[in-house]
Amino acid sequence: MNREIKFRAKNKTTNEWYYFTLKQVFELGEIEKWEWFKDWGQYTGIKDKNNKEIYEGDVVKWKYKEESNGEEIGEVQFRSGVFWVEVIKKSSRGQLHELYTIQNKNYQVVEEEAEVIGNVYENQKLLKV
Repeated sequence: MNREIKFRAKNKTTNEWYYFTLKQVFELGEIEKWEWFKDWGQYTGIKDKNNKEIYEGDVVKWKYKEESNGEEIGEVQFRSGVFWVEVIKKSSRGQLHELYTIQNKNYQVVEEEAEVIGNVYENQKLLKV
């Protein structure tokens, strides 16, 4: 997959999100400047159903065709070189689904692509489903 490598981070002073390309991260230079920011997340290279970029730390929801309640909610994480969504919902908490599989409706099991509904840094209540 050919994707643009980008990051986002929140300024510790202003609480505003900043978006950086990999080149801009290197241009930040001194490590002290990196300390101005918190809650770093890498861009997955995938956009949600509303064309919003999905970053590590985002909370997304999606629907399966086969299941009775169908809707899942999970946190986007980067593990072992792959972007995963860890399910938050109590009934299937902790299950991992590959983000690429959800967004491409692989195996015809996904009815509705993922939608970003917040992130773990600003919406802690989303983690308590």
